[in-house]
Formats: sequence, structure tokens, C-alpha cells
Amino acid sequence: MKKFLLATSLLLTLVLGGCQYLPWNKSAEPASEEVATPEIDYSSYNKVLDDYEKVAKGTLPTGMDVNPLASQVKSSQGFYTDVVYHKTDLNNDGVDELLLALEMKSGEKSLLDIRTLKDEKVIRLTNQENRLDQIGERMTVGILPDNSLLYRGAGTATSHIYAHYQFSEDGQSLVKVKEAQELADLGVGSPISLETLSWKSVSDKISGGESADKGTDETKSAVDYSPYNSILKDYEFLLDHKSEVKDTINLTANIYAGMAERSQAFTYAMVDMDKNGIDELIVSSKNGIEILDIFTLKDQKVIRLTNTENKMQMLGTRFKAYLLEDGNLYTQWNPFAGDPQTIHTIWKLNSSGDKLEKVKEAKTEDEVSPGARMNLSSMTWKSVTEKFAATASSSNQNTSGKME
Repeated sequence: MKKFLLATSLLLTLVLGGCQYLPWNKSAEPASEEVATPEIDYSSYNKVLDDYEKVAKGTLPTGMDVNPLASQVKSSQGFYTDVVYHKTDLNNDGVDELLLALEMKSGEKSLLDIRTLKDEKVIRLTNQENRLDQIGERMTVGILPDNSLLYRGAGTATSHIYAHYQFSEDGQSLVKVKEAQELADLGVGSPISLETLSWKSVSDKISGGESADKGTDETKSAVDYSPYNSILKDYEFLLDHKSEVKDTINLTANIYAGMAERSQAFTYAMVDMDKNGIDELIVSSKNGIEILDIFTLKDQKVIRLTNTENKMQMLGTRFKAYLLEDGNLYTQWNPFAGDPQTIHTIWKLNSSGDKLEKVKEAKTEDEVSPGARMNLSSMTWKSVTEKFAATASSSNQNTSGKME
């Protein structure tokens, strides 16, 4: 009897023990449920972009919740060229803030406004309450490496006031942490260069559901690159007619026409230089050895980025171009044959993505600090004899691929 009771007790212990969750009992571990991150619709920011676009074009800001300094685009006689925006998650809460800035003719940016979203409602972070509603000229705000903000304002004619701002816990306001008359007293670093961010014109609105964390593969797959075929055909024509260079392409390209077998003399690769979802067409001599031309698309029209305006219409022997890892372009130009002097320049696409603007220029490479160059040999290069297939939508639009 005692043996029976003992056996029963052991059996119950084993049965009940098997029902418990133990670290080593993987089969008993409750199944984890993956929680999908809801997609945020950033098109709610478009009302803000609309208002800034109107003010930039000359509409009085009366009744609009905007920084009135945006009107300087119209009244500054070309000093300010546009109001631009960039989306980024400043406080790491999964929601991208909207940064708005004045763009200067030089390409420099000055922050005008910062917005965020809460339950699909737009909240202005730089407002009258924290006295940041008119930043941009005498009062400026910079973004620090930790994504907090540095304010610099004019105290008197000869002094300044500095303040350090951080996000509130709920992410819906900016809170002043410290104020001082000397920057060193704040104990913060230097702001990042706004020019390193990818900016778009406020006329370029945000599509519904767009997220900065979401890749651009869907956008790229929808882009019809067949208008680039007109450029590829002009380069292919040059392979058989070396003395007949069309004015739509590099006028010195015929030098390279016979330097490799026909299918490899002129090649091209696709690179989204400004990360706007549209790939630029990079034309080179054999597999990226020498960049000869760069083109982009705007409203399905081909735009030549290396043109007479920036004197890059004849890239090659004395005018070298290098793509950088950050999407910028670095050039080395010897204006005169036999002259050892070289002009070093950094270029980047403007906020509209249709023009290369000069960022920095100097007499030495060290002075412009171009940074890491793209490894062109690792890119996919195709012969200009290989054309793009037109998408289904393009056949209904009668796009000609005419170049501006």
C-alpha cells in the first residue's frame, strides 16, 4: 500500500511539473505575439507645407500658423531661394518630426519651424509659448548630435543668449534645460551641419503613409526610367559616329569611344544621390573608370545635371568627378592645360533634386574634406546598348523623354 501511494505521489508530481513553465522547458513556453508597428500617415504635414509654400510665393501669412520669416523667400531679392523640409525622428519615439528651413542661395539652411504628430494631429514645437516661433535670422536653432536643440539669440548689440532645449517626456513640447550668455557654459557640443540632411522643397508634398523608416523600393519600382533611353541612344550613336557628338551629352565623349570594345566603351549605373526615390543616371567610360555625365528625372523629363551652367559639360581628362558615399559629388578641375593648379569642389543636389549646387570650393582636397568615395567597381554597370523597358503607365502618358 505504501509503495502504491508513493508511486501515485511521484506520478502526480511529474504530471503537475510538466504543466509548469520552466526556463529549460521550451515546449511549454507561451507563444509570443508579434505586434505590428502601425504605419504613420505623414501626409498630415502637407497642410503645413501648403501654408509655407504660399508664404514663400508672396501670400501674406495672416491667419496662418507659420513663421513669418518664410516671406523672405519672396522679398530677399534672391538671398533666400526656398523653404525646404526634412523628416527625422528627433526624440526616438517612432514618429518623425517635420523640420522646415530657409534655403539660401549658397545652399546653407536656417531652421524656421519644427512640428510633430500626435494622434494624427500636427503640433508646433517651435511656438510662441517657448518663444521659438520666429527663429531663422537673429534667433537660430541648431540640432545637436544627440538630437536636442541649441538656441542662439541676440541679447544686446554685442552679446548673445544661448539655451539648450530637449523634448518633454510626452514628446509634444520643447523644454528649456539651461540658459547662459556663453556657449561654453551650456556644456553641449556643436550643432550638426544642416546641409548634410536630405531636404525637399515644400512644393514637393508627402504621400499618404510615407515613413522615413520605410524603404524607397516601392517608389523606385514605380518610376519609369525609359526617358533615359534618349541619352543612352545618343551615347550609342557615338560608338558608330565618333565625330558626331550630340549637344545633349558630353562633347568630349568621343575620345573614349574607341578605348574599349563596343559594348563596354560607354556604360551606365543608377544611383539615388539625394535619396528621393528617383535614381540618377551615371554615364561613364568602361565600368565607372571615368564619370562623363549625370542625369536625373523631373516630371518624367530628363535633366542634365552636369551642364554648361556648372561647367561640368565636359567631364573627363582635366575635370574629374567622383561620387561620394553621402550622395554628394566631388570634382577636381584643371582649368588650363599644363597648369598644376587644381580647383576642388563639393556639389550636392538642391532641394528640388534638379540641379547641382556648390557646397564648398578650395585649392586643396584637405580643405574641402570630401569624405569617403563610392566604390564604383562594386556597382552594377550596363552598356548603353541596353535600354530601359517602359512601364505600363508610361505607354498611356505619351512621354517623349525630351531633355530640359
